[in-house]
Formats: sequence, structure tokens, C-alpha cells
Amino acid sequence: MFGSLSYQLYSNDLLYLVCDLCDIYNYADDNTICVHGNKIENILLHIEPVPNVLMNWNFLQTNP
Repeated sequence: MFGSLSYQLYSNDLLYLVCDLCDIYNYADDNTICVHGNKIENILLHIEPVPNVLMNWNFLQTNP
């Protein structure tokens, strides 16, 4: 119980880091990013910085 609660409290800030770049959906310890757009150029513009933000955040280990 304490492990999952502490993870949720700590990872809650993740939503604020990427909220301007993409939508993020999370369930337990799984996070999924989603970007919507009409043109591929706009989608790439918004999604390219997201992995850098996530990998520089010091808590998560990403699984490409």
C-alpha cells in the first residue's frame, strides 16, 4: 500500500511537466502520451520534446 501511494504522490508532478506538450494518460505505473493534430508537422512539433522531458525527469526509467 505505501509503495503505490508514494509512487502516485511523486509521479503526480509528471502530468504538469508535459501538460502543454501533449495529453498523458496514466494507470497505476503505466503512462501513455498522446498528441492530436491535423498535420504531421504539427504533431511532430509537439511530440518531439516530450521524450527529453520525460527522460530528464529523475524518477522514471523509460521503455522505448
